[in-house]
Amino acid sequence: NNNFNQCNSFGNYPIPYFNCVRVVGSLSQNTVVNPTVDNDSFVASSVVSTQTVATNSPVIPTLNYSRGQSITYANNGVFTLTQGRYIVSYGVNGTIAGSGFSFGGFLDGTAVVNSNATNSGTTSAGGSVSNEFLITVTNPTSTFEVRNTSGETTTVTNANVNIQRID
Repeated sequence: NNNFNQCNSFGNYPIPYFNCVRVVGSLSQNTVVNPTVDNDSFVASSVVSTQTVATNSPVIPTLNYSRGQSITYANNGVFTLTQGRYIVSYGVNGTIAGSGFSFGGFLDGTAVVNSNATNSGTTSAGGSVSNEFLITVTNPTSTFEVRNTSGETTTVTNANVNIQRID
């Protein structure tokens, strides 16, 4: 941008927006040009009943909301994603077994870097973990799940997994 039009780009995540100053006569007006957000696919799901999740097994949420074709889910803990970038967030509440519990995201069976969240506390006490991260799917389709990454079976009392395609 040569800034003759006095437009500035701001790096707001996940999609930048543009702020332009337009001069009309002797008055100037700010014009905000909002980005287009890909609302093709959005999944918000949550566990509404207690479940026991074994080590390296997925949390199995019940689908609450879905839109579009990029994300599919068969109520088995495994989401199928088409090629693109996604913002993923999850939260898990449960009972601490042993020295704590932890959960993390797995894309095509491989742990997603920086997706793991751990809660260490008193055995049998309640605890929670949550995280938010970006994943990029380069295959035509990939699978994603939030798994119990602790070394012990965990009782989950409530959980949610939210996935939104951003491009």
